[in-house]
Amino acid sequence: MPLTNTAPETVTAGMRQDELTRWENARLLIESTEDLPTAPPIAFKLLSLMRRTDYDNNDLVEVIRYDSELTAQLLKICNSAAYRPAEPIMSISQALLRLGQIVVYEQVLAISLGRMNKGKPSRGYYGLCPFDLWRKSVAAAILARYLGPRCNGLNADRETCFTIGLLHNIGQAVLNIAPLSEIAQIPRLVQEMQLPLLEAERQVLATDHAAIGGALLESWKLPNEVVNSIRYYCQPELNPDGMAPLAFLADFCSHADSNQGGSTHAEKAAWVTEKLGLKTDDIQAALDQLKKEAAVIEAFVMVAM
Repeated sequence: MPLTNTAPETVTAGMRQDELTRWENARLLIESTEDLPTAPPIAFKLLSLMRRTDYDNNDLVEVIRYDSELTAQLLKICNSAAYRPAEPIMSISQALLRLGQIVVYEQVLAISLGRMNKGKPSRGYYGLCPFDLWRKSVAAAILARYLGPRCNGLNADRETCFTIGLLHNIGQAVLNIAPLSEIAQIPRLVQEMQLPLLEAERQVLATDHAAIGGALLESWKLPNEVVNSIRYYCQPELNPDGMAPLAFLADFCSHADSNQGGSTHAEKAAWVTEKLGLKTDDIQAALDQLKKEAAVIEAFVMVAM
């Protein structure tokens, strides 16, 4: 994955105003669209709990154990080939003791978000396979979890990094189920006119999936740092001191084999990499880690969806 050290375009007042307009349009779309995904309460309750200093495993068990479907899916993943336990894991308490709190949190979040759209029609307007979209989301989460602690000046725990990676393209999930027939123009513009996805979205909707995802998370009342990391992930230069650069880099690396975004994305990735104090070796190590966790990704996809 070649990176060239070129800074992104200087932020101008016009860029800021364009982004604000897209943000307001995204909010309007979220407010006016029926049957959108609802926030998974258990997953975000766990995130809030784990940000405290006065919790223990019993508190985590109490949050999870009353959701029988989630518990069953959680134990299925714990006992899958992805984790290969020496002995069967029979309870949430055992999972916490043998796999650790962060691993269990990641499983709960991935399962909870993966099952959000169960029963909701994928109308085909946006043209994405839900399985592929979710697989890329989990890959980006693993990359963000690996890279986040290695970034200079990024004061975020592994749980938050994983969360941001998993949520970064949730706006695409919204567009995949939104009952707006004009969305069908987006893949046509990409395929027939060779427009970048973001530009096609903006032409059709006067907003984009990053802003839509941020607006959805705002409606879920998630912390501003999470909302802004998703809102700005396609334009990390507008949130340089937040977590949008990490979200952008995790997304970029998750597409490393496809060269998606072309030279412009590669140039921006180089700028983000340098800004975060990372080196090419760090990126390669993250990609190696992603390969090691391929079984985990497939377990999340198959169980959650």
